Amino acid sequence: MADLRLYLDEDVRPRLAKVLRERGFDAVSAVELGRIAVSDAEHFAFAAQEGRALLTFNIQDFVPLAEAQ
Repeated sequence: MADLRLYLDEDVRPRLAKVLRERGFDAVSAVELGRIAVSDAEHFAFAAQEGRALLTFNIQDFVPLAEAQ
């Protein structure tokens, strides 16, 4: 499971990252990392830079960011 690396943006409860880690996943939360109130583009760029899949509920804003890449 360690191959999948997740970054949960601030719209996803940080507790989920903790629960995922307890189950063997490499997951971090924007809240845990102090990355709150940053732009969607910054979340997207951070996830890409860290080699992490971005987990978000904010489809409306992130789909255009992903399509622009």
